[in-house]
Amino acid sequence: AEPEQTEPRRQELSVSQFGVVMAGYRLPQATDGDVLALQVAGMVLSGGTSSRLHHRLVGGKLADEIGGQVLVRHDGGLLVAFARFTGEAAPVEKALIGEIDRLVRQGPSAVELRRAKGQILAAAWLGMESATGLANQIGVSWGLTGKPAGFLADLAALEKLGAADLRRATGKYLARNRLSLVLAEPSGPAAG
Repeated sequence: AEPEQTEPRRQELSVSQFGVVMAGYRLPQATDGDVLALQVAGMVLSGGTSSRLHHRLVGGKLADEIGGQVLVRHDGGLLVAFARFTGEAAPVEKALIGEIDRLVRQGPSAVELRRAKGQILAAAWLGMESATGLANQIGVSWGLTGKPAGFLADLAALEKLGAADLRRATGKYLARNRLSLVLAEPSGPAAG
């Protein structure tokens, strides 16, 4: 197992045409009670055009595109958030990390929490519309947690999840000392 991370990590790469800032945070194993809150936090940060990163970076004309994903895994996962840009890297990095830090400090608003939970519920129910989708949900739940119907308990727990749960989980797992940052400066013809 990789040793516990105690300070931020930074890796700078060269890339052509556009730049990328990517922030990653190691997450606990799938059976950990904080995983659901971290999935909701991922939606608040990067779940569509109403997300914090979209408003701050794309709406603020700092980035052309943002994205993110919470990868839940049996032995530990990863939360990743990124921004693609063609201008200066420093303001993009500052804004992306700033929004993650703000979520850790302040937690989500009531509207953000409701929207993120709704996005997760909608995706789950949509995924169970067919026999194949339901089988997939059962298989993923079984593989990650050892509980074939565990995803149903997660959906019930999602209803009870509050802003304080997100602040606690993000404070533990999205702390600055756990950040791994990859930065690729724009260097090709589209740069600038």
